[in-house]
Amino acid sequence: MAPQKRSFSRPNTLGGKLTARPTVFLIALLLVSTVVHYLLSISSVHIPTVYIDEGLYVNIARSIFFDGRVLYRGQPVSYVYLLYPFFLLPLFLLPASVSLYRAIQLYNALLISTSVFPAYLLGRKMGLKRERSCLLAALTVLVPEMALSSFLTAESIYYPLMMWQFVLAASICKET
Repeated sequence: MAPQKRSFSRPNTLGGKLTARPTVFLIALLLVSTVVHYLLSISSVHIPTVYIDEGLYVNIARSIFFDGRVLYRGQPVSYVYLLYPFFLLPLFLLPASVSLYRAIQLYNALLISTSVFPAYLLGRKMGLKRERSCLLAALTVLVPEMALSSFLTAESIYYPLMMWQFVLAASICKET
């Protein structure tokens, strides 16, 4: 009898079935990251602590929603960083019984967790296999900057936007 050949390939570290469908994995990662970061937010941050930013963003968003103008405590203000206040607008549709502060913390956790999608795409554009790209996406939500979702600051949208910029840069570099 001829000896049988043995395969010494490394086992898939994330599980073949799990990363065989990266969309399902990324959505699950998004949901788990959102829940974990929200739970960390409500257990560690009970009141606004970055007073200037948190008060400014919420007041501007409230004035845009109710008055259609950029106001800070009823006074016109020339503030040019309006992206985050515009992202907060849908939260003013919530019933008054919902804590706006907690709702924004949950929303921030969701927004910052969306960075899993550009992280995965960046890995794929850089030539990583699906499993390694999924690992990259998982590591993306473990960085310390994710704790910034606890505060009512614009970092929750700028972190994923920065990741999308990296994807765009990788696409441009790959084409040239």
